[in-house]
Amino acid sequence: MFHEGTWKLADLGLITTKEDLTSSLTSTDSWAGTVLYCAPEQITDFKYVTRHADIYSFGAILHDIFDGGARIPYHKLTAPGSIGYIIQKCTEEDKFKRFKNVKSLRSALLSMLAKGKVVTPK
Repeated sequence: MFHEGTWKLADLGLITTKEDLTSSLTSTDSWAGTVLYCAPEQITDFKYVTRHADIYSFGAILHDIFDGGARIPYHKLTAPGSIGYIIQKCTEEDKFKRFKNVKSLRSALLSMLAKGKVVTPK
C-alpha cells in the first residue's frame, strides 16, 4: 500500500465487510491465511501463531520478487545471490531458526543492500 507518501506492507487477507463474520474468521478451532504465504505453524498450531509467521510470509514475498519460481507451501525457500540467505532464514520451517524479529531482519537486509550484492529481481 502507498500511504501518506510511504510504501507499506499490509496483509489484507482476512478482511471482511460483514461484521458478523469477523469472529468466525479467527476462531480458536480454525486457521486462515493465503496458503503460499503461510508459515508451517499456521497449519499446525494457528491459535499460538507469533510474529515468526509474519517473518516467514515476508520471506515468501521476497522469494516471489527475486526468484519467481513455483514453490511448495510451508517449506524453506531460497533465491539466487545473497538475498537467498535472507529468504532461507525467513522461511526456516522451525520458527525459532528464523530472524528473531523484524529489527534483525531489517538489519540483515540493509547490510546486504549496502554491500550491493542483490541479484536483479525477476
